[in-house]
Amino acid sequence: MKRILYFYWYVPPFYWHPVYDLHLRNLFFYKKAFDEINIIIATDDDKSENVQKTIESISYFVENANFQVVENDKTARESAFFYGYIVKNLATFDENTAIFFAHNKGVDTIYVPSNDRNNWINIMYHFNLSDIERVNTLLNDVDTCAMGVGRMTHYAPHEFANFLKYRWMFAGTFFWMVPRRIWNYMERNRVLLPNKIGRYSTEGFLGSIFPEDAKEIKCLLPDKQLKENWAEYLTRVLGPTDTKKNINDKD
Repeated sequence: MKRILYFYWYVPPFYWHPVYDLHLRNLFFYKKAFDEINIIIATDDDKSENVQKTIESISYFVENANFQVVENDKTARESAFFYGYIVKNLATFDENTAIFFAHNKGVDTIYVPSNDRNNWINIMYHFNLSDIERVNTLLNDVDTCAMGVGRMTHYAPHEFANFLKYRWMFAGTFFWMVPRRIWNYMERNRVLLPNKIGRYSTEGFLGSIFPEDAKEIKCLLPDKQLKENWAEYLTRVLGPTDTKKNINDKD
């Protein structure tokens, strides 16, 4: 069973933001990769007619999706839902259930050049969903619990130094996971969950549990390429910065 849990942040002032269309086109293109599609509408706006319009717009691209409306956590955002719904219930999932977690990234990143942002979004969809047979093969491996597009180690812009306190991260918050196997791993290795939830807790979740070289982690791109691309991206988008901040400390 392959399920997508998609966190869709609806921001009223940006209802027609072009990045919404980019995500919807990708969801339409890759929807057959999933046995079940669940879309969580997170809103800062309590006007039901606006939320309904959002649901109707998404349904046009992704029919038969299940919708859930939640209040957006303005600090933790998707991490509040991820920890409250998935992490809190890791032990309750069937061992054969795989979840692809993603969100409509880029709605508020107006400081990032649109071409960079859009390329990053498309890359994350492509490498996670374009070769679904490969994904199936990896997820059939009992030791496989997650795959992601951007795995980084010791690469973080100084602006994020107070948030990135994990051994490594899947940058971008697009990844596959088998929740029950993660729970089993944590039980065997007596791993405790982070006791703080912040803006980047979802991206850092797996890095707070598994060491970077854990056999349970499968990455869809070579690490060397990822690290080089990440460092180059940060330099170009954020300007000269120390991209080798130590991020070993956990929350």
